[in-house]
Amino acid sequence: MTKAITSALSNVDITFKPIKHLYLRIERDSGRVKISAPKGTKMRAIETFLREKSHWILQKQRAARKRRASNQPPPGSIKLWGEQVRLQIERGKKRAVTQDPPDVLRITLLPGDDEIRQEQVLDQYYRDELSQKIKQLAPHWEHKLKVSANEYRVKKMRTRWGSCNIPKQRIWLNLWLAEKPIEQLELVLVHELVHLIEPGHGGRFQALMTQHMPDWRDRDKALNLR
Repeated sequence: MTKAITSALSNVDITFKPIKHLYLRIERDSGRVKISAPKGTKMRAIETFLREKSHWILQKQRAARKRRASNQPPPGSIKLWGEQVRLQIERGKKRAVTQDPPDVLRITLLPGDDEIRQEQVLDQYYRDELSQKIKQLAPHWEHKLKVSANEYRVKKMRTRWGSCNIPKQRIWLNLWLAEKPIEQLELVLVHELVHLIEPGHGGRFQALMTQHMPDWRDRDKALNLR
């Protein structure tokens, strides 16, 4: 592992920034190694830094592999709102997705559609499901928090479950929240709305979360939000 890290820096994402120290981060899901380094740092110094952290890196990457394995649905199935749903693929004259019975998701594709098209159809279904749930949850929480977001958008995000553009009052939510229980979507939604009141994650932010969602820490732990 040490040799792989230090001799093949192509396996490590390195970003040079106007900072004073080296910083290391491991992507939670992929296990990818990311380094932030002061401008002008020699590669030899980065290799030494990685060698010193190799044991910790291995631990984090093993944990990432375990998470991927435990979250991987059985072949021919997906997760939707925390539940296992079996996929049933059909061919027809019009693309469509229906859920009937509740534990079966029937995807109708055109005769010439491939796996990429199937993934696109499923992504759109997730997007529609997520948008619908946001419309149900957002008015309640905006009223309760006495804030208002100008816009909610959905996109795939690699390292965050949500983000908030405070000046534009725009909230982004991760498409993959459609795989999680609804209470975890609600957590992320409230988390980002609270940022319209308090930008940071300090004491005031935490107090607001506790006031309005007393079990937020338990939900946060389940989702590993931060």
